[in-house]
Amino acid sequence: MRTKHFLLTVCLLSCPAVVLAEPAASPDENLAQFTAAAMEGKVAEAKELLAKPGFLHAADRDGHTALFGAACAGNLEILDAVLAHSPDVNRRDRKGATALFYAASGGKIPVLKRLLDSGADLNLRNNDGRTPLIAAVMLNQREAVQLLLQRGAAVNLQDRNGGTALFYAAADGRFELVQVLLAQHADPKLTLANGETALDAAREKQHSKVVNLLMGLTT
Repeated sequence: MRTKHFLLTVCLLSCPAVVLAEPAASPDENLAQFTAAAMEGKVAEAKELLAKPGFLHAADRDGHTALFGAACAGNLEILDAVLAHSPDVNRRDRKGATALFYAASGGKIPVLKRLLDSGADLNLRNNDGRTPLIAAVMLNQREAVQLLLQRGAAVNLQDRNGGTALFYAAADGRFELVQVLLAQHADPKLTLANGETALDAAREKQHSKVVNLLMGLTT
């Protein structure tokens, strides 16, 4: 039997009438190629991948689809090509994050606007309970914070630890963001599960300007 199998293999490899198909690219490889094309502005190459059967909705091992790739690349022409096929704009990856979450984290304002205009839910939380607003605050993406608040982001949502956008802004000493959040009625009295407030966090890190700002609001 082994001899017959060996002869069959040799025959297939040597016979000019037989063409062995190349292994199909995995979703990870396709998405990596698509994202690279989008980042490099290779619109035709990206659209060619989009035209492949099943590619638009195929997810890689992290749960990312073409929508995530286009959003992270920041190429509006390619993002619009994806959105034209009506994908689930609120799809979550394995971490529970949406494309909007990543756009907010990266401060990609044109992408944020396009996703919001396409119906993205700006208050969806990831597996840690964090919203796009909290992500933008934690990464000091001020313009993204402003835009999300203008579009109606819930300023007082708490993550799994009880942290709010204001808490993380105060803990990192981001005075301007603290001001912006307070102007949008962020509640300085909300606490973590252990009872720690935004003021406590600012004091611990010795962010004096934030401490002075919050002191009169929590007494």
